[in-house]
Order: sequence, then structure tokens, then C-alpha cells
Amino acid sequence: MDDIITVADKKHQKHLEKCRIASAKWRRNNPAKARDALVKWRQNNKDKIRAQQARWRKNNKDKIRAINGRQYQNHKEKIKSSSAKYRQDNPTKCRDTVSRWCENNPGYRAKYKRERRLNDSNFRMIENIRVAMRSALVGKIKTGHTAELLGCSINELREHLERLFQSGMT
Repeated sequence: MDDIITVADKKHQKHLEKCRIASAKWRRNNPAKARDALVKWRQNNKDKIRAQQARWRKNNKDKIRAINGRQYQNHKEKIKSSSAKYRQDNPTKCRDTVSRWCENNPGYRAKYKRERRLNDSNFRMIENIRVAMRSALVGKIKTGHTAELLGCSINELREHLERLFQSGMT
């Protein structure tokens, strides 16, 4: 029943097409008035525009992600340098943002570390060394990175410890 188009519908469609053509012609002949009318319409319909944009963003998340990824890849160095400059110029603002994020996402760091310790043996080793050094230096201030205090990189430590193992050891 929905497929049936009445004569009135056809007349209405024809009328709409004529209006569309006439409107396009008017916009071509009166660009300043057309621009002013568009600006006025946008000012009077901000909520409508915002709602339409929000619907589009919700329905096109993959497209937005792809566009942003290409944009980042094409301008990676510029984005990194401007971000670094912003962080340097606004340290308190950045610190406050991180603090707010941590308050709104409690338990994220613990979950991240737990997952990473399970899957990344270098990370697990670094964490174990940190804990051991902290407990060894109770009451004292550590004056450098763990790897610096250790005197070698984490990979060198791993290789050294692996060399100490003999067959049959677990």
C-alpha cells in the first residue's frame, strides 16, 4: 500500500522540484542575501543544528575515528609539539585535568597495572625492582630512576639473570 503514489503526491513532488530549482536560482543571483538568510537561520536554530550534529556524530563514530586518525598521521609532529607546548605553558591546568580524570575513573590504574603485570614480563620485573628498592630504602629518598640506580637497562638485567640460570632450574 505504501508503494502506491497518488496523483496528488506526484503533483506535490513536481511542485517541490520547481521550488527547489527556483530557490537555487535565487541563491545564485543573490549570494549576499542568501548568505545573510543562512546566517540568520543558523542563529535562530542553534539547538536544532546541535541536535543534528550530535545525531551525526553518534551514527558515524567509525568515520570520525578514521578522519581523526588520518589527521593525526598527516600532522603528527605538529600535534606533538603543540601539545608539548600547551602542557609546558599550562602545567596546573594539565595537572587538574589529570586529577579530575583519576577521580572520575577510580581503580583504572590498579586494573591497568594488574593486566600489564600479567602480560608484560619486563614491566613485572621493573615493578618488582621498584618495590624491592623502596623496601630496602625505607626512610631514605631515592635520587634517580630505578634503571639508573641499578646500573643497567632492564633488558641487560633480564639477560644477566637468564645467564645465571642453569638447566634444571625453575
